[in-house]
Amino acid sequence: MEAVAKLTFDRQYFEVMYSEWLQYRSRYRKIAIPLALLLITIGLLIATWLSSPAIAIAVIIAGIFDVVETLTYRRRWLAKALDGTSGRYAELTFTDTDIRFKSDFSNGTIRYETFDSAVATPDSVFLIPTNGSTVFVPFATIEPQDVVESFVDTLLLNVKRGRQ
Repeated sequence: MEAVAKLTFDRQYFEVMYSEWLQYRSRYRKIAIPLALLLITIGLLIATWLSSPAIAIAVIIAGIFDVVETLTYRRRWLAKALDGTSGRYAELTFTDTDIRFKSDFSNGTIRYETFDSAVATPDSVFLIPTNGSTVFVPFATIEPQDVVESFVDTLLLNVKRGRQ
């Protein structure tokens, strides 16, 4: 198997990455707003049942802070991701034994043993290393397109085999 993914680290790439991460990888972000609203509700209940409003105010403020933090997180994450990487390019060549990469600044080889796990979604795959940043590969960037299905199966198998 050989497949090539050509990645351009632009706003569209990071927006798709965030959306896929939120839907398939995130544990807390999906439920952050309901949890924050629950905190506010608990604070209001405490305020009605206890004579000391200090605890209620602290819980309500924590809930409001969580709402604001959650609603602004995506924008802050995108700004940080785009800072210094916007427009950069990488080409990943997936083989049966490793991943070869070429980018604006370096070239190299990554062995599958580097990855702790791989998570396939309907439109992409996340390669999660033991240390470092996750590699996100949208299927739309893979050439030739007719190998995407076998690419995913082989990639998941290689990462699993590399961990053993």
